[in-house]
Amino acid sequence: SQTGRYYCVTSEDMVEKISKECLPEMNQPKAENAALIITTFVQNRSGFQKDGTPDNELGNGWGCYDLGLQNENLVLKAWELGYDTTEIIIEIITEMPGTCENVRVFFNRN
Repeated sequence: SQTGRYYCVTSEDMVEKISKECLPEMNQPKAENAALIITTFVQNRSGFQKDGTPDNELGNGWGCYDLGLQNENLVLKAWELGYDTTEIIIEIITEMPGTCENVRVFFNRN
């Protein structure tokens, strides 16, 4: 199953808000004048049986693994098109509009 989800932040106000509220201070300058992509994955799906039991001890680790591979493809394509990228991976604890409670949210600056 494809559990990766991508949210492009297009509003300058939201870029500033996310930078100040979610990024460590040392990383905030990297978000200036940048396109921000928030990557997520749906928990309890990849690596789980239909009855909700995990396939093995990795559990939601499979969702992180799959998302990492998808992010790698995104970064490689951006590089091929001439864009530099920086991945800043942190877990956002706040609620994000348009997501539901079983989605784990990460921040990815591209």
